Order: sequence, then C-alpha cells, then structure tokens
Amino acid sequence: QANAYINNGQPMKAAQNYELLDRMGKGTVGALNTLGDIYVNEQMWDLAARAYGRAAELDDSGEASRLLRNVETLAMRGALDQAKVLAGKISGNPEIVLDEEEKIRLLKLESRIAVADGASDESLRVLEEIVELNPLDGEALILLGQHYASADDPDRAIFYYERAQSLEDYEADASMRHAQVLVDQSRFKEAVPLLKRAQELRPRDDVGSYLEQIERAARAQR
Repeated sequence: QANAYINNGQPMKAAQNYELLDRMGKGTVGALNTLGDIYVNEQMWDLAARAYGRAAELDDSGEASRLLRNVETLAMRGALDQAKVLAGKISGNPEIVLDEEEKIRLLKLESRIAVADGASDESLRVLEEIVELNPLDGEALILLGQHYASADDPDRAIFYYERAQSLEDYEADASMRHAQVLVDQSRFKEAVPLLKRAQELRPRDDVGSYLEQIERAARAQR
C-alpha cells in the first residue's frame, strides 16, 4: 500500500504506512530509507534523520554506502545537525567497514559539519587527513585554501589553491578563489589572469562582472 501511495504521488500517506510498520516491529532497512527520503523531500529533517538512523540500526550488513548517502543527502540540504548525528553512527560503529573512498567521503562530511559548527581546528585536522590519503583530492585542497584564507594566512591559502589549480576538474574554482586572495591584498594585476582563466573554463555572469571590476582596479593602480 505504501508503494502504491508513492506511485500515486501521495508520499505522506506512504510515510504513515512505513511508520506503522516500524512501530509494529516490521520495518525493513529499505522501507526506512524510503521513509527518510520522503521526509527529506518534505524538508522534515529531524524525522528524516530518525528514519535513516532506524535503518542504520536494522542494517547488519556492515556496509556504509547507503548510510553515507543519507548523511550526504542531509548535509547537502543544510540539515547539518542531523547529518552530524547520522555520521556518528558510522564513525562510532566498529562493525561498519569503510573502504578508502568511503573513508574519504566520511572525512569530507565531518569537515563540512565541523566548519559549520565553527570548529576550525577539527576541520583542519580532517582536511589534512584527507589530503594525506589522497594528495589529488581537489575538493579537500580548496577547502584547505578556504580555511587558511579565513585564518588570514594568504600564503598557505594560495599554496593549496595552486595545487587544486593543477587538477582539471577544480581549476576554475581554485583560480577564482586564488584571485580573491590576491584581490584582498590589492594585487589586482596578478588576479586578472586568474579570473580570465576561471571565466574561460566556466563562464559565469557574476565572475564576468567581478573580472571587469578588478580590471578597472588594476588599470587604476598604474
């Protein structure tokens, strides 16, 4: 019946059925994960986290892939408090075995959550661990650059942005952020070619407008 409700576009009626099954002790991992997805789509974060957590409690497979996906889903929607609780069910369960890719995914999630909590020291530790595991992780390199830029350490920020710039998928974003560090130091002429490169790789109206402003500032410095 729950599946029929979903197919008929009545997800909250399906949720009632899944909740009833769980209270009867008949809930399954699949049903509870689906229940969590329904609540996410309805932006009911606490209920989503509870459903995902119940699914994790019932899942005795020792695999983390679906639970990681659930944490990522909550984090991407901005439900970071709930994502943090769910992530703890992975890191705190010795029976869950993570492969290298999953370990890095979990570390990134913990880093994002730590940044949101203002725990800069914790996020720095996590990011450095990610880069140690994978020196070519562009996302982690950019996050490290952001950390040091916020900590008023432009040289180290630029160091990590330059490393990310060498990676094709991250060059545009890293070039843009590198340029912003230079702009903060009034190094407009050096920032211009980086912004041009970012715009060449990934054209955006806001970057184009920003580039025009920095070009004017660079000409005014002459």
